Amino acid sequence: VDEDSEERLSIPDGPKDTHLSYLLAEMSWLSADFQSERSRHAAAAKRLASLCGARVASARSRQIRSLQEDTARRKGAAHKLGRQVLRRFWRGAEGVVALVQKREAEERIEAAR
Repeated sequence: VDEDSEERLSIPDGPKDTHLSYLLAEMSWLSADFQSERSRHAAAAKRLASLCGARVASARSRQIRSLQEDTARRKGAAHKLGRQVLRRFWRGAEGVVALVQKREAEERIEAAR
């Protein structure tokens, strides 16, 4: 078989860009686009979850700090009130002791006369 007949028998190369090649290229592009979209959404969700977690943690720490400050304020008020009560008690006790001592002194003076 000579070369001339081979050329006539060979199937001519048709157009390289067919509907199927366009379809496959589009599918490949869509796959890459969806994958990048998915990873972008996952990153955004991770950022949002991190921000929400930080917000909850800061709210919890603010609540704990507020509770600690309130407890400290109450302790301070109780300490101040306790000191005042104690002072008044001892003033009253000193008054009673002074009165008793004065009576005893007066009784000694009366007994000495």
